[in-house]
Amino acid sequence: MADGGDQAHGLLVSGRFAELEDALCERVLELKHGRPLAPLTIVVGSAATRTRIGGLLVRRLAATANVRIITMHALARELVTRSRGAPPVVGPGRGPPGHRPRPRAAPRGGGHE
Repeated sequence: MADGGDQAHGLLVSGRFAELEDALCERVLELKHGRPLAPLTIVVGSAATRTRIGGLLVRRLAATANVRIITMHALARELVTRSRGAPPVVGPGRGPPGHRPRPRAAPRGGGHE
């Protein structure tokens, strides 16, 4: 795996999926070494990749506290929202701990579509 130097900077690694997965797990361990609760954000290209990476980290590293896996789209939306000074956008099924989405109202006209 390539040396990332300063931990404040990102790291780009390319290769086959198995190699990339190994490199990602190594990097997460490096960044979390001695600081298991330190926040870490991993940016991925799609929701499917987000799910795959989340499962990979749990399988290989057991539990990963404060690791956030976010899609590029969601990160861009979050950054734009923050730059405007607005509160974060909460999508369906997402929200702060303890948040429960409101049930949707039944469609008018008997509920059959």
